[in-house]
Amino acid sequence: MRRAILTIVLCATTAHAEEVSVVAAPAIEVVATLEPDVAQRLTEVERDAASVAPAKLDVVLERALVTYEATDEFSVAQRPAAKPRTVAVLSTIAGRAKAGGELIIAARALDARWALTGGKDVQLGAALATWAERDGDDGQALYLARRARLADPSNQAAEQLDDKLSTNQRALTGRLAVVAGIAALVVGGYLQYRVSQIETDLSLHPRSGADVNTALSERDRDDLIGTSLLIAAPILTVGGVVWMWSGTPKSNPMSPGELPALVQR
Repeated sequence: MRRAILTIVLCATTAHAEEVSVVAAPAIEVVATLEPDVAQRLTEVERDAASVAPAKLDVVLERALVTYEATDEFSVAQRPAAKPRTVAVLSTIAGRAKAGGELIIAARALDARWALTGGKDVQLGAALATWAERDGDDGQALYLARRARLADPSNQAAEQLDDKLSTNQRALTGRLAVVAGIAALVVGGYLQYRVSQIETDLSLHPRSGADVNTALSERDRDDLIGTSLLIAAPILTVGGVVWMWSGTPKSNPMSPGELPALVQR
């Protein structure tokens, strides 16, 4: 009897265990075709990219990048299939925005396209360089210039702006001022030495009145020039150091908030 009861309990327990066990769902794999909702969204984006006013293309751009800004598994799986149409619509948005004078929207669309395709992008380099030149924030302008150089290493405008914002433009003039200050100190000291030499020579050797007047004139001239140089020397030296220090770049590259933050950029 006990054996029968034990058998029944074991069977019930086994059946319950089988009943509640759940097999783990398989991982979502990359698909070759678009899901209907993603395809529908891209169709709407393509329509709006070709029709809405250039100033409103930023909204269209955001919708075009939904699949690439999302982090869920379904969006990640759809990215390869959505890429060709997304790249095409980003080019459309960029072209219409640029034609309509919307530089930042055009640059954002081109930047997103480059993030998806990689390689050299002359259009993006030009757009980012122009944006950088117009940006009033040195940190953002430096970031844009360097990103433009990544997209198009041959972009000279971006290279020049990067150099301007990341190097001390006052270093050369500051160094010249320091050198001039040192030179003034040396020459001024020498002229003051000549003054003392002339005075010593006049006191030790008798001379005619004309020679004395000539020597005194030379002494006064050297004294005036030498004193002026000794006064100017510290001003030039300290001023040059301060001038160099004031030209030290103080901005770090900082990405503008307008650029799209795509996942796995």
